[in-house]
Amino acid sequence: MINSNALKYFYFTAKLHSIRKAAHYCNVSQPAVSQAIKKLEEELDATLLIRNANSTQLTNRGRELYDFAKRYWEDSQKLRESFQKKPEDSLHLKVGINRPYDVLFTPLIRKFLQDHSGLTSEFVFDDGEVLRQKFARGELDVIHTLNVDQQELVKDQLDGLSMLLFVDKISLVSCNKHPLQSKKKMRLKDISEFPLLLPTMYTQPVLDQFEASNLKPKLGSVLNHGKVAARLLPESESIAILSHFNIPQDVQSQLAPLIFPDFEAEFLVVAEFQSERELLDSRARNLYWDFLEKNRSLLKKPGF
Repeated sequence: MINSNALKYFYFTAKLHSIRKAAHYCNVSQPAVSQAIKKLEEELDATLLIRNANSTQLTNRGRELYDFAKRYWEDSQKLRESFQKKPEDSLHLKVGINRPYDVLFTPLIRKFLQDHSGLTSEFVFDDGEVLRQKFARGELDVIHTLNVDQQELVKDQLDGLSMLLFVDKISLVSCNKHPLQSKKKMRLKDISEFPLLLPTMYTQPVLDQFEASNLKPKLGSVLNHGKVAARLLPESESIAILSHFNIPQDVQSQLAPLIFPDFEAEFLVVAEFQSERELLDSRARNLYWDFLEKNRSLLKKPGF
């Protein structure tokens, strides 16, 4: 008889493409997952997974077992929920959303409220650092924010409790009639001649870069609200560092990115879920995870 835990570990390893992520999600050690899958392969006399440095992929026999494991896991969850006799109208979900993405997430929230009208949900919009602090204290089930840590350092990979939503790009942006838009090769000195609108978290690194080149920028303003900065750019000589997904739709046609790789970066925007060992409502989180997997496409890309 197939061990149910081994089947569970195999299922999440295949789903998350990583033994490490599966171990994190299932709250067990990596050796425990590896050993369970090895015994499963021995019992079935078949290689189920191909492991490499970056990911774990299914073999043909592995795909057959994955279909069975998926049905088993989903049916087990439904059975467990039916015995718990906890109707959806008794569930409560608390979601934090990075403030700059408020409008972007509106269609997704609308769809969720339509699909789960019986579930009580609370959506909190705040700065990413504040959301991560609340999340660490167990006050939020899920947060939608950049894939960075408490020190605002970019993480190099997702863990098993994070879901990629989209990739956002940070770059210099100006009015599409700005004098620098015609330059094919831009220098830091060119940028220093125009007022800069900088987000709080990028201000010091940008100033350091100018100082390293013995240049002094024209610091127009430091703003912690990207949408306001974007609205200040049309018909202006100012330049801003902006998230592309953060530019309001009604001004996108009036703005354009400036090609300057030193001030460009890509960030993963993720949904980060509390682990099952936390006290918040795990069933509500599972419903929201399944919903996001099916509806991430509602988060539309920016105009440029």
